[in-house]
Amino acid sequence: MDSTRIAEGALEAFIVEVFTRLKVAGHVAALAARSLLDASLMGIDSHGIEALDMYVTHLKSGGLSPNNEPARITGHGGAGLWDMRHGMGLAGARTTMEHAIREAQDNSIHLATCRNANHLGACGVYAKMAADAGMIGIVSQQTMASISPWGGPDVRVGASPVAFAAPVENGFPFLFDAGMAAITRHQVKACRHKGWTLPKGVALDAQGEPTQDPEKAWTGQLMPIGAHKGVGLAMALETLSCILSGNRLSTDIASIVDHSEESAGSGIVVMVIDPAAVMPMDDFGKRMREYVDHVESSTPRDPADPPRYPGRREGEYWRNRKQEGIPVSAEALQRFGEIAISLSVRKPSFVPTPHMDRAPQGSRPI
Repeated sequence: MDSTRIAEGALEAFIVEVFTRLKVAGHVAALAARSLLDASLMGIDSHGIEALDMYVTHLKSGGLSPNNEPARITGHGGAGLWDMRHGMGLAGARTTMEHAIREAQDNSIHLATCRNANHLGACGVYAKMAADAGMIGIVSQQTMASISPWGGPDVRVGASPVAFAAPVENGFPFLFDAGMAAITRHQVKACRHKGWTLPKGVALDAQGEPTQDPEKAWTGQLMPIGAHKGVGLAMALETLSCILSGNRLSTDIASIVDHSEESAGSGIVVMVIDPAAVMPMDDFGKRMREYVDHVESSTPRDPADPPRYPGRREGEYWRNRKQEGIPVSAEALQRFGEIAISLSVRKPSFVPTPHMDRAPQGSRPI
């Protein structure tokens, strides 16, 4: 895919200005921009800056309340209930994670369950915040129903993406980030726009028949990972993000792509664990280093594609893109131009950076 490298700072300034022109408060816009940029820096392009137009449309259509910030309703010590108030999930999830980190420092562990949330982007962005603070982070967001109960014909359960992050001594955090479906709706949306067929076995059409047509998959359903096990894991995650928070069920959540005038109104769960509660902090980081080194020491089947711990690839993208700029697809650049014109904002410019020919290509698998 053709792409142009743009410096992180130029993209950040552009995104913040776009959001502020849409009446988002400056500090909220800065938090939201940071979440999109961090996803792109890790190679999670589908949930990073390439998705900017989705949030712009959501703001313009009124489904996203620009300055409704999270409010803590109740809880104490190790747990709390939050109302995200239909505000910017990209910002509210950062605020909630920052609070959970502070609480875990005092109480060893903290769980925040949240209702009335909008799309937060990549869960791994927020789990990494905990790992960067020396803690274990777990984040999951309830999504619209896209998976049927195993043995049932109609969708009842969301794909519930979940991220788990932990610090690794002298390395990028361990970071696992995945949904409970075999493909994300973001990926189906991208295939719709590009005219690509889907991989086999990832989706069903509205009649419950296997399909590789992204248009039919969009109105159909996604296949769970691991058959019935994926459905069970998705339900377990919804128990924490939806049931515990008092949020509405996934079958009552609308697609913000098809219905941008509505809030996603989903649930989120954030958990932070302080390893220092059970062992010296340095020991945990060292043990994680030993663990990932042990896993990566496995003899590769293909020397060109050796075993990597979850987070290794993201760390490679992070270092490269920090230095050489973030690749932006030709399609996204066109959308940025349209956004800039509509809001009278200057479009970010291409900034040549050294060693661009050696930059990694593509995006990290989701």
